[in-house]
Amino acid sequence: MMFLTVPLALFLLVVIQNLLADILFLGRSPLELSLLVVIYLAFRMNLVRGGIISSFLGFLMDCLSGTVTGIYIFIYFTVFSATHYIAHHLYGEGDWFIIFLVFFWGVVESFFLLLFKSLPTGVFCLSKWGELLFPQIIPLCVLGPFVFRALDGLGFIYGVNERSSERT
Repeated sequence: MMFLTVPLALFLLVVIQNLLADILFLGRSPLELSLLVVIYLAFRMNLVRGGIISSFLGFLMDCLSGTVTGIYIFIYFTVFSATHYIAHHLYGEGDWFIIFLVFFWGVVESFFLLLFKSLPTGVFCLSKWGELLFPQIIPLCVLGPFVFRALDGLGFIYGVNERSSERT
């Protein structure tokens, strides 16, 4: 049952995220809730299943965003793998740690997106970074702990939290 509901839920997340970006931000700066989901999966799932789900989420973002093919798969798998490693060696599930991780990975994601979007023209411009940083990353940092708590509530219902027993 989980193999049917998770892809559908991820697809709905990406579609709703893109609709909110078009409605609230006029399509200029999307609020990427999918990045929060990838960071959450790194804390809660094992490496194989979480890596597959993160890559699938990146594939959905690639299909619907129209950027360079494969960039979101690369970014989300890298974010998942590094955060999974960090979460395995640190017990940092406090709000400030989550805010720091969301901010760090949001900056890294913005940098990679600007880098790969500028490859066809050959002009790398950091002047657009401010347009991405404040309207996109700061709200994600604020929403991060709340999304973690909401997904924890849903995760215990659907049995997604695989790694929570390792910490006690």
